[in-house]
Amino acid sequence: MAAAAATGFIHTLAGPDHYLPFIALSRARGWSMLRTMGWTFVCGLGHIAAALLIAGLFYLLAQWLSKEHYEAFEEYRGSVAAWLLIAFGAAYTVWGLHSALRNKRHEHIHEHEDGSKHAHVHRHSCVGHRHWHERPDNAKLIPWIIFIIFAFGPCEALWPLLAATAVAGTTYLLVAIIVFSTVTIATMMVTVWLGVHGARFVKFAFLERYVHVLAGLTIFLCGIAIAFFDL
Repeated sequence: MAAAAATGFIHTLAGPDHYLPFIALSRARGWSMLRTMGWTFVCGLGHIAAALLIAGLFYLLAQWLSKEHYEAFEEYRGSVAAWLLIAFGAAYTVWGLHSALRNKRHEHIHEHEDGSKHAHVHRHSCVGHRHWHERPDNAKLIPWIIFIIFAFGPCEALWPLLAATAVAGTTYLLVAIIVFSTVTIATMMVTVWLGVHGARFVKFAFLERYVHVLAGLTIFLCGIAIAFFDL
């Protein structure tokens, strides 16, 4: 239990992809804390479920698979997850930059029934100031993309625990899975919660226009950290 808890806690904090994408997207897209926590939980669950599924498949196919097969699959799986993060981060950065550059300050003229008028000057890209008709059609797609990326990058830190506890019996195996999963997801959610609250104290008005660019760069750099630095 101690080993499972320590592994879940340390590997989560050591992997910035476990929390930075959620903090960045929550800030950029104006997610509520409830929605941010919900998607963090769902993605963490998918992250661990994918690892259990792969471990189960390798167990069932163990008689036909060698250690070399496993190592080749692990290398391929890790690179796919990293490059998916890189691709998504790069695409989101380009979209954010395009949106920021085309979105200049402008005004709306509002005319009242008595004939009086007033001007409303703003940028639509400001966080927290977005008209309903301006919400992008892909707004609901973004968190699902992150979920798919997490599923492609299963929690490999769980596999040594499974191998070590499986020989001791089913009870030990289940305890290791439950403790590791609980600590991993809890660490993700607490770290994201702290990050989102911390980001709210950082207010740079001149950067609000580029908030999506910053979110994309954060996700892009997380992918780079995994692909080239094994974080």
